[in-house]
Amino acid sequence: HKNGGIRFAYDHAGDLLASSCWDGVLRLWDPRSGRQSFHTTDGIYCFRFSPDDQLLAASVVGEKITIWEVAAASGYRTLVRETVEGQGYYYTSSIHPNDRLLAVGMGDGFDLWDLPTGEHLTSIKLPTPNQSLLFSPSGELLTSGNDALRRWPIEIDPVSGVVRVGPPITVPVPVAGCHISHSREGRVLASGQYEGG
Repeated sequence: HKNGGIRFAYDHAGDLLASSCWDGVLRLWDPRSGRQSFHTTDGIYCFRFSPDDQLLAASVVGEKITIWEVAAASGYRTLVRETVEGQGYYYTSSIHPNDRLLAVGMGDGFDLWDLPTGEHLTSIKLPTPNQSLLFSPSGELLTSGNDALRRWPIEIDPVSGVVRVGPPITVPVPVAGCHISHSREGRVLASGQYEGG
């Protein structure tokens, strides 16, 4: 902490230390190693752990009480694009309805990852940056570039697990590479435009 007004509280097991100061950043620490395990900016100043250490009751601001659920970390994985593809610029992402695929809009197209294994599946090159994409409820991938809105059929073979992408179908609607979204059932598509509307 680089500010005054430091506050802190141990959980009842003594395995976790919460701290904050006047900068409003809540930090969680492993008191044995001294390593910070989590931080967030939320204007939190006063806090206490619940008797079972599952909740962290934090500050009261006006009529709002902030309560955090405290859970053990289960780890994380960094998904990296194939080296031959270069680093690229990441825009938006979307998860397939079956929770198996991750699509990420890139400066040169889009990439797909297999979430259970973390394997980079493919990079699809497009003529313009792909600033917005999303999976429809049917599992098709919609991509919005500066030149076109495309619908990509995605098939996952249930036996081999092989993923087939495309060929794309260009959707005849005005596009500007802006954010896209759809209704719950996927029948209505909204597309933002740079010139408004």
